[in-house]
Amino acid sequence: MTLQTGHPELVSKDRPTRIQELVVLGLVVMAFGPYVVPRAGLRTDHVLIYGLLFGLLSIAPFRVAFPRGTVLRFKPTMCMLAFFSFVTFWTLCVTFVGEPHYASTYALLASLENYVQPMALIVLMASFTGSISSESAHQLFIKASRCFIWILVANTGIVLYSVIFGLPKVIVDYWQPQASEGSLSVLLASASMSRYLGVFMQPVESGISYALALLLWTYLCRRRRARMSDYAILILLLIGGSLSVSKTFIVGGMMLFIFYWLSGQGIRTLLNWRFLVFVVAAFYVITRVFRAWSGVDYFLRLFIPRLNDDPNLLFLYSAGRLGTTGSVTQLFASVWRDSPFFGLGFGAITPFDSAYAEFFVQGGLVALVAYFLIILNVFYIALKERARDDGLGTFLLFLVLLMVGAGFGAPVMTLNRFSIVMWVLLMLIYTSFNSRRVAWNSFRAEQTIPTTT
Repeated sequence: MTLQTGHPELVSKDRPTRIQELVVLGLVVMAFGPYVVPRAGLRTDHVLIYGLLFGLLSIAPFRVAFPRGTVLRFKPTMCMLAFFSFVTFWTLCVTFVGEPHYASTYALLASLENYVQPMALIVLMASFTGSISSESAHQLFIKASRCFIWILVANTGIVLYSVIFGLPKVIVDYWQPQASEGSLSVLLASASMSRYLGVFMQPVESGISYALALLLWTYLCRRRRARMSDYAILILLLIGGSLSVSKTFIVGGMMLFIFYWLSGQGIRTLLNWRFLVFVVAAFYVITRVFRAWSGVDYFLRLFIPRLNDDPNLLFLYSAGRLGTTGSVTQLFASVWRDSPFFGLGFGAITPFDSAYAEFFVQGGLVALVAYFLIILNVFYIALKERARDDGLGTFLLFLVLLMVGAGFGAPVMTLNRFSIVMWVLLMLIYTSFNSRRVAWNSFRAEQTIPTTT
């Protein structure tokens, strides 16, 4: 099934090259790789992203600086890159002008890298895939989506192993940064509460990744009738996301998934023998897993009031981030009192439990406005393209909703592992839209008959 352009003659039959496939799939796979240097927080994705960028700048600097016909000439992409560049420059100025607030040089560089990485991914994707046809970009999007889903299916296998046998030693040794002396890493602290994450370091990383996988699963299955193997994958995604007890997945991701799944098919989805088999199988499998899982009471407290000691639901579902005594609420109040316009700069506070807090604390209201403009950029494109294709615009709309909602509990644009996949998929979507626009403009120009006097 190809993207709908309204004009069959505009649909290209070419395929992405092997190099383009390797770059895209390599970025997705390496996003879940181990730490190369745990003490320094250096991961495999760092090596690949900055290695490719350095090589590209060394071999073809003009291709990066002066792209022709790539998605970097697409106005929404230009605006997004400009917003990120401005926020980075602004926050650097705040960091070094006036009284320094950064805790250490390492904290400063780590916070700066969080902003640099999205820009590096935008440039890389534009350089390697930014000028391909709309159909080729869509094919890469499908392959990257399937690769991501299968990685999370494998991660669910690690999670189920952890439920039965405990955390694998290889995960403890190589898939988490070295914790400070005398402290327990987030991964080990989560495992102590029977919240198993696989290769993820934090529950929110796991939750938002599985939520994205559910949206991608829905997009792929809406393009054709779901098979029993698809429903088996769905069961594994639901189990993997649930065992992290991430509110991002349970409250936000599940709701978006249900709305997205039913929005295009409605009641017809429920009147299907495959779906009925899925419901029975899911109930049986999930029940068996929950019986073997020691963290079932911790999970059920989100739904059974008597198991919850805190009557404040906002505080509960935000994991203590929001509410009058929430950590993010108090952080906002503190920065608003001390430096609301400029913020505190890079490295003053790490890590962040909110995307909005990340930009506001480091760059003040100026950076927060820029963050909202980035979100509005994607939201505008999603609304504009929703009626022009076979569902890519609708998927993008639900992705924006996930970014907005999850932003209250995680720095979605800079979050480890998840953000790399998000930016790769987002740039492929933008490339598809831009190439279709370029093809349509060329078609119109060729069809124009010059007038004679």
